[in-house]
Amino acid sequence: MINGIIIPNLTNILWIIMENNVEISPPAETASQPAITGGIDLLRQAWEIFKRLWKKLFLLIFAAPLIFSLIASGLAIIIGLIYLPIRFFVYTPSQGAMVLTALNVFFITAGCLVFIVPILIGFMLAYFSIIFILDNNELSARDAFNKSLSYFWRYLWLIIIHAVIILIALVLLVGPGVFLLIAFIFSGYVLALENIGGWQALRRSRELVRGFWWTILARLLLAWLIGFVFLTVINIIVRLFSLLILLPVMLLGGISQNPYASSGASLGSLILLALVVMLVLLIVFIVSLASSFVVQLLTIIYHFLLYKQLQKIKADNPQAKDKMSANKKVGLALVFIVPPIILVIIFIIVMSLISTFKSVIINGQSIGTSTIQLMSSSTWELE
Repeated sequence: MINGIIIPNLTNILWIIMENNVEISPPAETASQPAITGGIDLLRQAWEIFKRLWKKLFLLIFAAPLIFSLIASGLAIIIGLIYLPIRFFVYTPSQGAMVLTALNVFFITAGCLVFIVPILIGFMLAYFSIIFILDNNELSARDAFNKSLSYFWRYLWLIIIHAVIILIALVLLVGPGVFLLIAFIFSGYVLALENIGGWQALRRSRELVRGFWWTILARLLLAWLIGFVFLTVINIIVRLFSLLILLPVMLLGGISQNPYASSGASLGSLILLALVVMLVLLIVFIVSLASSFVVQLLTIIYHFLLYKQLQKIKADNPQAKDKMSANKKVGLALVFIVPPIILVIIFIIVMSLISTFKSVIINGQSIGTSTIQLMSSSTWELE
C-alpha cells in the first residue's frame, strides 16, 4: 500500500473500462444539451491567457528544469569521479573483460539515470506550478513552485499507475489504450485543483470525459495538429535561415584555407567564421527551444480550459453528454489522421532536399578550394 492506495490489479483495470456498461470502444454520445467551446475559440482563449501570463509561465518552464539540470549535472560528475578511480586503480586486466563490461554498463546506466531523472522531475514540478498559476493568476512563480513541491510524491504515484494502465490496455488492444489515454488526460488537473489523487484522480477524469469522449478527441487532435504544423514550419524556417547564413561562411572558409594567403589573415578569418557559426547555431537552438516551450505552454492552457468547461458542465448535470453523429466521427478520422501523415511525408521530403543541398554546397566548397590552389600554383610557376 502506497499513500493508502492499493496498486490496481488487472481486475481493476478491466473494471474501469466495463463499469456502468462502458464498452471497450469509445462510448456513443447521443444525448443533447451542453456543447464545449470550439477548438479555434479555445485556442484564442489560450493565446490571450498566454499573453497575459507569459513571463511567469516562461520563468517556470525554464527555471525549474534548469535548476534540476544543474543538480543532474552535479550528480553525473559525482558518478564520473567515483568511476574513474575504480576503473584505473581498482580494476585490473586480470579480472577479465566481463568485469570491465559490467563496470562500464553499471556506471553508464547510473550516470544516465542521475542525469535524466532530475530533469524530468523539474519539468513535472513546472507543469504543476503552471496549473496553479492558471487557476490563480495572482500567484507568484515562486509560490506556485513551492506549492507544487507538496504534490510531488502524489503526482509521481499518479504517473506510475497511469502509465501502467495505459501500457496494459495498449498491450491488450490499441482501442482500449486510446480510449483510456483520452479518458485519463485530466487526471493531473484533478489532483492539482480538486486535491484528489491516485486511482480516484483517474476515475474522476474518466467521469468528466464520459459523454464527451469524441468531442474531447476532436479538440485535442485540432490542438496537436496546429502545434505540429507550427513546429514544423519553425523548424524549416530556422534550418533555411542557418543554411543561408552558413552558405557564404562555408565558401569564405574555403577561400581562407588558401595556402598562399598570409597566415595572419587566414587565422583571423577562421576565428571570425567560427564565431559566426557558433552564433548561428545558438540562435537556431534558442528559437527551436522557445517555440517548443510556447507550444507546450499553450497545450497546458488549452487542456486547462477544457477541464474547467467539463467541470462546470458536470457540476450542473452529471449525466450531461455532447452529441456527435457517426458522420462527424468518420470526418474526424479523415480530417485529423490523414493530414498529419501527409505533413510528415512533406517534412521528410523537405529535410532530404535540404540535406542534398548541403552536400552539394560542401562538394562545391571542396572544388572551389582545389581550383583556388591550382590557380595560385599556376600563377607561381608563371612568375
